[in-house]
Amino acid sequence: EKMVEAYKTLKSEKVAAAVEIGSIVNSTLNLAEVLGLIMRYVNRVTNSMASTLMLLDDKTGELVLSVPTGPKANKLTDRRIPSGEGIAGWVVEHGKPLLVSDVKTDERFYKEIDRMTRFKTKSIVCVPLKAKTKVIGVLEVMNRVDGTSFTEEDVVLMSIFAYQAAMAIENARLYSELKERLEAEIQ
Repeated sequence: EKMVEAYKTLKSEKVAAAVEIGSIVNSTLNLAEVLGLIMRYVNRVTNSMASTLMLLDDKTGELVLSVPTGPKANKLTDRRIPSGEGIAGWVVEHGKPLLVSDVKTDERFYKEIDRMTRFKTKSIVCVPLKAKTKVIGVLEVMNRVDGTSFTEEDVVLMSIFAYQAAMAIENARLYSELKERLEAEIQ
């Protein structure tokens, strides 16, 4: 009920962006293309400076920065965050979204990425990527362009985008498994 009420408060252009992403996700099985588009929409709709989609490595429990955007994105692709570390690690463990208005006051913040990139994270929204009931990663945005803090509306929008991203990832994984099985049967 809380989410339904939150959806009702969204501005129409933000709802339109979420609907458009839904149609894109369902129109292709090119995972890299879909995730790149989702991340661009996330930045535009939340007015964020940077974002990343991190996937959970089932073997190590680490989060892998898979689709980063922003000024230091090229330094981040395939970087790993240790299991349970940072705001993203907390979101994976609890399976709930988290809004942190000032990361300096939150001991969960993983400072290593900022040290490496020299980016100064101020605020974060991080939401889980769930395939059915299993958390497969997180979607995170950092710092609004205008310097203000993120809002609960951003959390709702991010949750919509995370649902779309998780669906795209699962569809691509299922397609890949099916294709491999079919190729094995043919051989």
